[in-house]
Amino acid sequence: GTTVSLCRIGGESGPGIFKNVMVLPSGMFMISSITFGEYFNKDSLQKATIVPVNDVDTFGRYIAPSLQINIRFAGEEPFDSVTRQYNELMRDRLPYFGVDFYEIPRFTVNDEAVNATYIRECLQRGDVEATKKYLTEVSYEYIRSGKVKLREMKHKVV
Repeated sequence: GTTVSLCRIGGESGPGIFKNVMVLPSGMFMISSITFGEYFNKDSLQKATIVPVNDVDTFGRYIAPSLQINIRFAGEEPFDSVTRQYNELMRDRLPYFGVDFYEIPRFTVNDEAVNATYIRECLQRGDVEATKKYLTEVSYEYIRSGKVKLREMKHKVV
């Protein structure tokens, strides 16, 4: 079968290494301001309880059946309360739609969870070397190559 990933992956060797992965834009109905507005205000909502039922149910009821998705993957989120609550809701609700949920453990280095915000901060101050231990070789070399501009970095997965 084909695994459909509704996300953006930076770099040329991202999804191309998997023959059964299709990467699609999330559009207006996946983690969008229409279905999950809290995601775009998460800095001010870290202590709040959020319930993004519209987003999860839209995925389960319409998107998953249309694309024949029966499992959804998301990365573990130890730093961001809004995203962590979103993952918890997907774990609870998606099975009702026949979709299994699998949370991928956060990549760690020496028992320290890798934090993309920290990596971006290092890169913005020009300290590329400090990021090396947190990135795959492909990602590190891609960043070192200079193909990524700092203003683009907020939108890239490293």
